Amino acid sequence: MRMKKNLSLPLSLLVMLVVGMWLCQPATAQRGIPLIRNFGTAEYGAGIQNWQMAQDSRGILYVANNFGLLEYDGTQWRMYGSPSGTKLRCLAIAPDDKIYIGSQGDFGYFAPDAAGSLQYTSLASQLPADKRNFDETWRIFQDRNTLYVCTFRYIFIYKDQQLHSILDPAAPLEPSFYVNHRLYTVVKGQGLMQYKAGSLELLPDGEKLAHSSISGIVPYNQQQLLITTFRDGVFLYDGQRLEPWQAPVAPLLEQAIINGALLLKNGHYAFGTQTEGLLITDQNGHIRYQLTKDRGFTNRTVLSLYQDANGNLWAGMNNGLSFVELSSPFRLLNEQSGLPGTGYTGLLRQDTLYLGTNNGLYRLWGRQTAPELVPGSRGQVYSLAQWGPEVLMGHHVGPFRVGRQRAEPIGNLTGLWMYLPLKQNPRRAIGGTYNGLALFEQPAQGGSWRFKKQLKGFEESARVMEQAADGSIWMTHGYKGAYNIRLSSQGDSILQVKHYHQAHGFPSNILINVFRIENDLLFTAETGVYRYQPATDRFVLDEAFTRLLGPDNHIQIMQDDAFGNIYFIGDKEIGVLRKDPLKGYIKETALFNRLQGLLNDDLESLSVLEDHTLLLGAKEGFVHYNPFVPQNEKPLFVTLLRSVRLSTQADSLLYGGHGKAQATAPALPFEANSLKFAFASTAYEALSKPRYQFYLEPYEKSWSPWTLQSEKEYTNLPEGEYTFHVRSQNSLGQQSAEVTYRFSIRPPWYRTAWAYSAYVFMASVLLLLVLQVQHRRHKREKDHIVRRQEEELSLRDTQLEEVSRKSEEEINRLRNEKLQAELEHKNRELATQTMLILSKNEFISEIKDNLSSISKKSKNRELMQELQKITRTIEHTINGEDDWEHFQYHFDQVHGDFSNRLRSAYPLLSPQEVKLCTYLRLNLSTKEIAQLLSISVRGVEISRYRLRKKLGLQREENLTDFMLNF
Repeated sequence: MRMKKNLSLPLSLLVMLVVGMWLCQPATAQRGIPLIRNFGTAEYGAGIQNWQMAQDSRGILYVANNFGLLEYDGTQWRMYGSPSGTKLRCLAIAPDDKIYIGSQGDFGYFAPDAAGSLQYTSLASQLPADKRNFDETWRIFQDRNTLYVCTFRYIFIYKDQQLHSILDPAAPLEPSFYVNHRLYTVVKGQGLMQYKAGSLELLPDGEKLAHSSISGIVPYNQQQLLITTFRDGVFLYDGQRLEPWQAPVAPLLEQAIINGALLLKNGHYAFGTQTEGLLITDQNGHIRYQLTKDRGFTNRTVLSLYQDANGNLWAGMNNGLSFVELSSPFRLLNEQSGLPGTGYTGLLRQDTLYLGTNNGLYRLWGRQTAPELVPGSRGQVYSLAQWGPEVLMGHHVGPFRVGRQRAEPIGNLTGLWMYLPLKQNPRRAIGGTYNGLALFEQPAQGGSWRFKKQLKGFEESARVMEQAADGSIWMTHGYKGAYNIRLSSQGDSILQVKHYHQAHGFPSNILINVFRIENDLLFTAETGVYRYQPATDRFVLDEAFTRLLGPDNHIQIMQDDAFGNIYFIGDKEIGVLRKDPLKGYIKETALFNRLQGLLNDDLESLSVLEDHTLLLGAKEGFVHYNPFVPQNEKPLFVTLLRSVRLSTQADSLLYGGHGKAQATAPALPFEANSLKFAFASTAYEALSKPRYQFYLEPYEKSWSPWTLQSEKEYTNLPEGEYTFHVRSQNSLGQQSAEVTYRFSIRPPWYRTAWAYSAYVFMASVLLLLVLQVQHRRHKREKDHIVRRQEEELSLRDTQLEEVSRKSEEEINRLRNEKLQAELEHKNRELATQTMLILSKNEFISEIKDNLSSISKKSKNRELMQELQKITRTIEHTINGEDDWEHFQYHFDQVHGDFSNRLRSAYPLLSPQEVKLCTYLRLNLSTKEIAQLLSISVRGVEISRYRLRKKLGLQREENLTDFMLNF
């Protein structure tokens, strides 16, 4: 496979080549200013001035501030006010993380209490009364079990936190310094002294500093000290002689007021000044960086310096605090370092660095720190190329030759993107212009490059070009695909142009670029990396590079270096494919992805310089990457649990973030089942913030996704035992060890042991009550069943009685109906009989009348007598009482002995009136009654009237109704 063809190089030769190139790096390989983060008072919430600084064993930074003790954990600033209410000028941190501080008239230490909150203990209370009236404490040093507290009047020495001795010189003291386990100070009027055997001794030649105010003492080499003064310059002291430091930076330091000096871990020196900001030099005094106001810093006065465990520098300012990421391999070349504009291209030629921007071409000569504009180059610069001693520039105006004095145009062209040397003719080059290709050449007899002519037959904008092994030129267009251009053998004419696009294997026609990698051509498209196959005249996906770079990562630019490493910028990732002799390519992106927001997103730029460092075009200038800056494999960064609080209560701190997180796991009441955890990471970086993962065991089963969130709250947790886990990750992808916090939540009172005992007792009582209630209910139900049965029996009896009654009534009704029917039948019989009697009587009466008529008409006396006799017999028959008695007998049987009852009730009634009552009972009409009584209708009415009177009836009472109801 082509990617690994260089692996055939013997390993030993490759290692020797790498080491040799490494060792040959020039001292000026890293240019620009470091990555810086400035903190203002609004951010850290304290006074403007920041003095002595130090880190504890966990990496937390502490700063002596005008308002008190500042603490920074990488995420949050905390402020601990000075116990005396005065400014803090100094601090020191012991191996046990006690934080010793000094202020106006007091000194002591902060240490965590049982809850992890810092508490102050004063040590000044041990001083004799006549020694307590001292001014500010300016220096405090802690070494092993000894504490040195330095004021302008006394030096107090404590051992094991107990006052050991007091140094009380005859004259006031200047600031003191502790170097290589030795305490140095200057007694005014006497000179430089060292603490030895319980007293201060004047050092040889130390009287030269009798009237100087020392601002810093640092090791220079194994035999010498570097001593800085506020106004009298810098000196070297070897223990016998004090000599001025003869260094290039010395004149600048003499005119600047030096507030402090610091020996850095790489052997360089940092000087904090009053007027010139921060100066960093090498051991010989050559300035490497100068950071001041408008050049990285927001203030030009540096009061104090501290290099942290990871090699980064903290500068305490007169107004604020600055973090300088010295350990980073990145430096910025931007307007703060003297370079205005956006970066597009770069070139290193010997000791001169050329920087092409949209404002023109700038260059840095040798150790020069501020770039200067090349005259004649103003405007948009696109590219730089070097052939021999000449530097050519592609510019919006056209092609230029860059001389030592100025840039000069070389041809009447507008808009030149780039230069491409021709393999078949080293003295000729093709220029990509806004509207085609141009030919440049160098005369055979030597001399400067010049424009030859514009090539005809191709008029597309040619910004990206590479020459293939067969001599043809591949030009890619951002929106139209790729073009293969075949030139004549001399390169002075175009023979053929072929257009390649989506139909030839690309995923689309846009965002196609061509790059020379490992002396071969790679084409990057909207997605994926491709190679051209001449046999099929198509483009095929390079699966290895596509997999390495990411199938969805559009590669905008690629460039390899002399070691075979491939740098790339993609729309999703920035990084390098680091070539390993044994493992092939290893992709590294974590370090470079920090630059995502800085880089130029117009025309992406990568420039590998001849010293094997890298320039990346940025929105503001350039980012310079030095791969030879050693990276800390295990930087000090730890995850810190900063506080644990209850969410439901105002004053509910469980852990304050200092000391051991816990000796025992707290058991919280159920009402306190909502907790808030705050955490931090001491991964101090200028451009990025640490990310965190966390989970609560066993409430959660796995780690959360990585997040910038530095707090986590859990609410309404059920009872149980819990362990909170948290860890962090820095920008390099390195993970810290996890931190845990154990706690438990007791069950609510209604789920505690005594509650369950109460529940058992109550349940027993309740069971007894239930049993008793059940018994009572059973008894009530039994009684109810008995009552219900009794009621049912009673109801049945009642129903039976009712049935019996109804049956009896029905029988009586039927009997009465039968009797009534019989009565009606007998009434009908009586009425029929009566009607028959009436008919008979009428008939007999007619016979009697006829006989009487015949008798009257007859002249026969004997016949008349016989007829009269018959008439009398008939009358006797009509008025016969036998018929009446027979009728009355049957009538009384039917009508309940009506006649006798009537006579008993009304004894004054005559027999005729009883008969009338009987006929009225039969509901006979007056006419019918008259016939039966053999009287007239008038006679009947008179009889009725008389009867009413005897019966005592009122006028409104009906006689017939009375008889019917009697």
